Amino acid sequence: MKTKKPADPVERYAEEEQTVEAAPNSDAVLNCPSCMTTLCLDCQQHEEYLNQFRAMFVLNCVINRGEVLHFRDKQDKRGRRRKAAVPEPQVEGGAYNPVHCAQCNTMVAVYDEEEVYHFFNIIPGEG
Repeated sequence: MKTKKPADPVERYAEEEQTVEAAPNSDAVLNCPSCMTTLCLDCQQHEEYLNQFRAMFVLNCVINRGEVLHFRDKQDKRGRRRKAAVPEPQVEGGAYNPVHCAQCNTMVAVYDEEEVYHFFNIIPGEG
């Protein structure tokens, strides 16, 4: 017996939309915080900063190769050194390119010289 598709386009889209599942060893499915677009299905959570993830394979992401971010040592109030992101091309150290959501252009990650994505502005979910 043939099932009838809903007439309402929103209901039809919801039925046709496939569920997204994380890769077997992934820590989360990463989504854009602005538009909820899926950005990554296979990632590893940072050991210290639980809201940060790294990945090598992504979806719906655009790397801005025209802009380079560098990290430099910055002293905190107690005199200890910490790292801070600043767009200064002359600073030594690793260079990172900003990564934006392809749907809404929200900055969600940075891309390093070793071709690894570092996500920080995302909504993690279970796959």
